[in-house]
Amino acid sequence: MNSAGGAILTLFVCCFTFGYGIAPKLVDPSSLPLRTEGSKIVDKEGTHVQLDCVNWYGAHMEMMAMNGLNRRPLDDIANGIAHLGFNCVRVSYSLDLIFKGASMKVPNAEVTLAANPELMEKTALQVFDSTIESLASAGLLVILNDHNSLAGWCCSDTDHDGLWFNDAYPEAKFFEHVTLLTKRYLHLPMVAGFDLRNELRSSDLGTPHWGDGERQLDWSVAAEKAARLVVDINPDMLVIVSGLAYSTMLCSVSNNPLHEKEGLKGRIVYTAHSYSWTTTTLVAANVLDPLIHVVIAVVVTVVLLSVISLAAEWSGIMKEGRWSSCIDRCMLACLQLCVCRDGCGCTCCGRTKISRPVSAAISATVVTIVALAFLLVDCGLMNSCSYAGFMPIVFQPSVLGFGLWMVCTMFWLRVVLLCMAEHRGLVDNEVRELEGSIAPAIDEETPAASEAPGEVEEPNPNPKPVEDNPDHEAPFEVEPAPLAVSTPSTLREKVFRICTSRRVFVIALALLTLCLLLLAQSHLRRWDVVKNEWDFKFGYLVQANTAPVWLGEFGTNSNSIYWQYTLRYMKENDLDFAYWPINGEKRPGQGESFGIWAEDMKTVQQSGILKALQDFIETRRSSDDEPEIQFQ
Repeated sequence: MNSAGGAILTLFVCCFTFGYGIAPKLVDPSSLPLRTEGSKIVDKEGTHVQLDCVNWYGAHMEMMAMNGLNRRPLDDIANGIAHLGFNCVRVSYSLDLIFKGASMKVPNAEVTLAANPELMEKTALQVFDSTIESLASAGLLVILNDHNSLAGWCCSDTDHDGLWFNDAYPEAKFFEHVTLLTKRYLHLPMVAGFDLRNELRSSDLGTPHWGDGERQLDWSVAAEKAARLVVDINPDMLVIVSGLAYSTMLCSVSNNPLHEKEGLKGRIVYTAHSYSWTTTTLVAANVLDPLIHVVIAVVVTVVLLSVISLAAEWSGIMKEGRWSSCIDRCMLACLQLCVCRDGCGCTCCGRTKISRPVSAAISATVVTIVALAFLLVDCGLMNSCSYAGFMPIVFQPSVLGFGLWMVCTMFWLRVVLLCMAEHRGLVDNEVRELEGSIAPAIDEETPAASEAPGEVEEPNPNPKPVEDNPDHEAPFEVEPAPLAVSTPSTLREKVFRICTSRRVFVIALALLTLCLLLLAQSHLRRWDVVKNEWDFKFGYLVQANTAPVWLGEFGTNSNSIYWQYTLRYMKENDLDFAYWPINGEKRPGQGESFGIWAEDMKTVQQSGILKALQDFIETRRSSDDEPEIQFQ
């Protein structure tokens, strides 16, 4: 049987075995090389070429070989990827693989390469060569990706691998490996792109930037030099340049636009990564969940304590106002600058007595100053092209801008009500009532301890005269305690009493906070808010037809709002993509929940995600124009 017949038979068997295939539309090698035109990638005839890719990883880790080679023959994996409808594969590697793997075999090869015994005697770099050649033979485009320097899982701020260089591999080694790999695969035209570096981020050596600041940490300068090395050796290869902050931010491209550089025009593709944990709006919405639960708990607790106190007063267990006053003090302790003591007003540091209106005004002033400080910081970071600076941009319209001013308004409204109540003589009624309820009753007359009925006390016949002593003090007279003030009877007074109650204020403030948090969460999960974030980070390059943006990594294991929005964004902007990942193992014996395939590299474990990607691929194929997608 000839090779064409064998390929047809392989696809036929795959379709009926696994049931998830679509007719592959592979890039014709005769249409190469690829180049860029505006925001599109085109072939040599100027026809739009779609990069519908998947990530296949493993060689960048300590195994130094692709995941799945322990489960299934290499050629079967390559043909299976094509059968699923993808036309290219992003393959990741480490600098350890390039420089150390050239002279060492795959570690623990009998396990890592169990399904490919013919590869066991090869070096790790030769196994990588065989992987690329197999993918190219299956008609798949290959995108090389320098994932990290030190072999292992990526990525974090503490892995000493956030830049394109580190202590083990200085910058010269980075450029050396670019030259080495470009030459190594020059004979394979299907190796169509070079993704220079994965997920640039902060490191112990510094934080990378784009087109400004210290030249040593300027990724755009290093990327331009690497791109010229690639193009000088292979002018037909696309050069793919990652954004900053874990490849999420391309908003600084205008500081040094590589796609406009002479000698690089038509060669540069930018790449962005997007996950649920890098989408700041959705992260912020999720962060609000525990806060909402805390506020609900506070509201419920305060209401329950209020109900218990009222029930105790009505049943006679406790004197009216006694328990509720104590509760009010506890609830207000965290909201006021001073703590009420002994029912006799507020005392700051035990010295100066402050009236309730003044104390409330001080609290309102502090809250207002905090709100202004947040807004000033927010204005300073607006449109800041950094991951850290993007958070205020998210919160400004939803929480800081609206929520803080609502809280400030509530504090100042209470100050106004307390001032009005004090003017009417109502603000201290609660304190006076408490004092009156516990004051000792002192009678003006002192009855005898035991006095028989009808008996009259006779006067002392020899009273002791009072000496004429100028220093003699008058007898101590006890002033009667003030009597309890009756509860105001007019409707207006009752309203003032309720409105100025500390308990009512705390409950109202908690309810307002709860409403604001729910409103903010709903706002942050809106499609237009998430879309604006992605537009700001990278989408603007496509929308302005400036340069292509390849969504080089994204993935999930659920039909979440992130996944739905990602698909919608890809459709509306006709984005090229590389789903992360195809393999079902992270390491031999350790599952990869995002993987389209299960650990056996045959069974589809994410059928819903695969179906959505296949539908998108089919939609892109059906029309050269941007698809018009209707969403409910």
